Amino acid sequence: MSTTGNKKWYLLAGTLLVTVLGFIADVDGAIGFAERVAGVDKPESSTAAGGTGVAESSLPTTSTSPVTPTAELTGNDSPPRTTSRSGSLSTPTVPAGRSATGWFDLIAYDPVAFGNGHSSVNSISIGTGSTPYPSSIKAYYPSSASNPSNRRTWLVGGHCTQLSVWVGKDASSSSSAGIGRFVVKAEDIEIGSAEAGMSDAPKHIELDITGVSRLTLFDTRAGNDANNAWGSPRVFCTAPPGKAK
Repeated sequence: MSTTGNKKWYLLAGTLLVTVLGFIADVDGAIGFAERVAGVDKPESSTAAGGTGVAESSLPTTSTSPVTPTAELTGNDSPPRTTSRSGSLSTPTVPAGRSATGWFDLIAYDPVAFGNGHSSVNSISIGTGSTPYPSSIKAYYPSSASNPSNRRTWLVGGHCTQLSVWVGKDASSSSSAGIGRFVVKAEDIEIGSAEAGMSDAPKHIELDITGVSRLTLFDTRAGNDANNAWGSPRVFCTAPPGKAK
């Protein structure tokens, strides 16, 4: 081949090489432009010796939003108990007791001496009366001055000023016979009495017992007589007439 022909070949090859290199550069530039448009950044690698490059997008991120605290529950998953601001626990209110001064039902208190013939009953009707008396005494033993089976004595200790009681025959008795005698004693001395049969209305005994220490209710009854009745015996005192039952 002639020298002129070789020059033409070199010129053609050089032109072709420049064209190819330019095309490659254009393609690479086009790809980089497309990545920038799409928002894709090339990861930067660490340049520390011996280090391994880590993409920033793979690192954990920390949330900047506030964290709401939660209450820790007890083992049974129920909220813990709280107290009032004072720190004290509320306690049930205890009802106040009755006033020391007032009327006291005698049968609610233990006598210090008694016979076998008196029995406490919730209520009793007396003689021809139509109204039953609550918290009363039925006397059903034969009883006399020499054999005082129907009696009770309370240690009122000088705290009482008045006695109130209704007396007569027990209207529910199987017998209607006899006359009962009802006696009130202070320190074993008679201070009041009444007598009543089945055909009588209830009789009211009301006595001043100021300063009395030992108060006794005693009644007499024959063996075949109707039972005797003490209706609602009570005392007005500044302290209870003995130990409560």
